[in-house]
Amino acid sequence: MLRHDAVLFDTFFAPNDPALMLFTGGSTGKPKVWSKTPRNLLAEALHLSKKFGISPDDLFLSTVPPRHIYGLLYSVLIPFICSARVLDGVYTFPREILRVARDYRASVMVSVPVHYRVLKVDDLRRHDLRIAFSSAGALNKEDAVYFHSKTGLDIIEIYGSTETGGVATRHCLRDGESWNPLSTVDWKILDGRLHVRSAFISPTLSLDGDGFFATADRADSDGDQRFILRGRKDDIVKIGGKRIDLASVQTKLKKITGVCDAMVIALPSKTGRQNELAALVVTHLDALQLRRHIAAVSETYTVPRRIAVVEEIPVTATGKYDRAEIERILLNYEKEKKLKIES
Repeated sequence: MLRHDAVLFDTFFAPNDPALMLFTGGSTGKPKVWSKTPRNLLAEALHLSKKFGISPDDLFLSTVPPRHIYGLLYSVLIPFICSARVLDGVYTFPREILRVARDYRASVMVSVPVHYRVLKVDDLRRHDLRIAFSSAGALNKEDAVYFHSKTGLDIIEIYGSTETGGVATRHCLRDGESWNPLSTVDWKILDGRLHVRSAFISPTLSLDGDGFFATADRADSDGDQRFILRGRKDDIVKIGGKRIDLASVQTKLKKITGVCDAMVIALPSKTGRQNELAALVVTHLDALQLRRHIAAVSETYTVPRRIAVVEEIPVTATGKYDRAEIERILLNYEKEKKLKIES
């Protein structure tokens, strides 16, 4: 029953009219804003709730805020549609996450790769968890293996974007590189780029004649039913007349024993006339050792000219790499290192 002083809003949104503006995570630069309709959001939430068997018995624990698409869908709309419960808070510290999962018997965890990394602790337990989601970036396989060894759960990764909504899912350990498109999403690959069509796509996107949107992601088919992502279209850069795949260099860095994480970008060279590769790396190795490892398995022109060794790679509140802060660190790393030595 409504209170006598309750405020009633007379605003009505038709199912296909823009009703909400959402910011992207800003991982590839300045955040963009995309409109979403009630049909976009509720159709996706309904589909996902059925796909994952969410029920009123579930209790959601979220480590991401609901102001972006992933947190909004998985910690607000899906529980809302299913009458499931949600813990009141966004939990980001490892001990806090473990305590809340144990004390409140959470059954669904909504998290991001950076939080699964910090959960590599001895007292990690499954308790009542039955599903663990991850999005906002690629999950490190070592982190997924550790989580599985302690909980028996194979983390479910979600692939999508603010503008497209959800596109595909995969069990990190079972499916490997391959993504399984949602049953409500049509897809095709043209000129190496993934194109998608669904009811979840923002109404402001430009579509082709068949209703498909060309994403910025490169992909290959893996049979008729699955695809493998190969990085973003803008990950291919030209340096010294050579075409270089940033994602490939980043993957090679991450495979080096002793490297915990890495991010590779292209920055203007010191002369400003062309670009050069730069890498931010979490490791106990030094820059010279990293360059030698890369040079041993790849062409010399793919070896980053600038390498900054750090304790952690900056991320945004949504768990994505903070591109602006990464650029700032790489641009100023040598200068700051020199100042520390002189002082």
